[in-house]
Amino acid sequence: MVEMEAQTGQKVQKSTIIKLDIDAKRFKIDNVRMEAVIRKLKEMGLKFTKGEVYFQKKSKTWHVYIWVESVAEIYLPFIQLLMGSDYKRELLNFERIYNGEKDWNVLFQEQEVLSPYRTRKLQKKLKI
Repeated sequence: MVEMEAQTGQKVQKSTIIKLDIDAKRFKIDNVRMEAVIRKLKEMGLKFTKGEVYFQKKSKTWHVYIWVESVAEIYLPFIQLLMGSDYKRELLNFERIYNGEKDWNVLFQEQEVLSPYRTRKLQKKLKI
């Protein structure tokens, strides 16, 4: 991962938040795709430090926040997309990065409610 970051010339932050917007009535941390992506990212050297799951009352969607160390911004929309985030949101995020916007990774946080059960399951999957 470090080699790829150096090659891209992209800004690498010490701690970054992966933000997922999952449009599903029932969201399962045990999602096979999410597990596969987490496993692959760990193999690539990504270190997960924290994870939280919230339910957004207004839009009835799930917001998942995963803190990682040392990843280039340019990769985040693709990682988020692979982990199940809304594809339209990630296309817009990539466009925002391309256009040099600083605050590109935005989730609407009004009326978010922490889901302790799903947060514990996520942290168990991330082995935090």
